[in-house]
Amino acid sequence: MASQQRNERNLGEIRQLLREAPLEESRKRELSFALHVYFKDWLYASGNIRQLYYLQGD
Repeated sequence: MASQQRNERNLGEIRQLLREAPLEESRKRELSFALHVYFKDWLYASGNIRQLYYLQGD
């Protein structure tokens, strides 16, 4: 539970940093997309992709 809370807090901080970044909206979208792709790649590589599907089912 503590790990999940820490991860949610980290995600919130990343979202806030993206919102406040001095970038054009198109660049912010590109950065957000790139982060999503790398995260998904990590999920596959680490064998944790199942958790993503479980979360989407909630």
